[in-house]
Amino acid sequence: TINSWEKEVRNILFGDSPLKDKSQIFEKSFSDGAIFHGSRSQSKDSSEFNEYASILVGSSIYGDAVLIYTGGLIGQRLYNLLRPELVRMSPQPLSSDAFTAFETGDDKVQNEENVSYMCRYLMNTIIPSLAEELAYGKIRIRHHSVLVEVMHERGVNVSFLGALRNKLPMDAPYYEETRDLLLIEMISRCVKDTYQARLRQVRSSDETYTKETAIAFLNLLLGNSTATDVYWRLFIKTSLMFKFGRCIRDEELELRYDLRRSFVSKLALFKTLTAKMGIKVTSQCRVRIHSMFGNDSAVPRRRSLSISDPARSTSSLFMPNDILQLVARTKLCKILSD
Repeated sequence: TINSWEKEVRNILFGDSPLKDKSQIFEKSFSDGAIFHGSRSQSKDSSEFNEYASILVGSSIYGDAVLIYTGGLIGQRLYNLLRPELVRMSPQPLSSDAFTAFETGDDKVQNEENVSYMCRYLMNTIIPSLAEELAYGKIRIRHHSVLVEVMHERGVNVSFLGALRNKLPMDAPYYEETRDLLLIEMISRCVKDTYQARLRQVRSSDETYTKETAIAFLNLLLGNSTATDVYWRLFIKTSLMFKFGRCIRDEELELRYDLRRSFVSKLALFKTLTAKMGIKVTSQCRVRIHSMFGNDSAVPRRRSLSISDPARSTSSLFMPNDILQLVARTKLCKILSD
């Protein structure tokens, strides 16, 4: 049976509709995702207990398991485009039909090589250079919007946040500050995507239901329940890997590693989350959160996590009357001048 905290996480993230297959728990959040595992009837003597897979599936799994995600990969070359700022840096004109079936002429090989060259230039030159500037304090960033602006000016898509974090020189004076900033930005974007997907399931004009969804997410992310623990040890890491690739260290990937240990301030996370999710809270709520998190480290107490853990009650830091307004956020379209 699935523990109540596991159900709580699933309901908040994916809705309360029953899943078609327990092995496909990411079906509601991603286009396609499945975990493949061995028989549940294997004895403990024949294989090692797989705690990671057991939490995902909701029952005891022994031996190896494989998590496969293909959603978002199909046709990716048609919409994951290079930044226009990067295209302008190219010494050769770049074809928008490169690596597609639309291009079949004699220039196909050369056009694909031109695009490949700029991709290598992005990964091997621009991103390492930007990482060094950030880590050594040549560029100081205090707000997530400034981070995105700086990346775009250099032709770096936000999808490369993970690559940027991996390129940070660890001996640099602002390494930890920059590492935290990039991780919080990635987490906030993953949460925003899942949150928006849940809002689309709320088929009601009554704002009460949307506020309840927003409150559930805030409590899941910043609360102190067992559901919060399993989210930070498992679910958010999976979302990060799907969206940003290999963006976290081997140590951080361990199931017993709570990802909240990798950034400093809950307050910074709260501010970034509410900004990206379009949540405006009351002044009383802001004062309360500042008093709770203003001098608080995000690092939680270490504790082991197992599917046999007794469920803890959800910590309700936020209540519906804490939300002043839910606002729609629109993206800005930056026009490049000639």
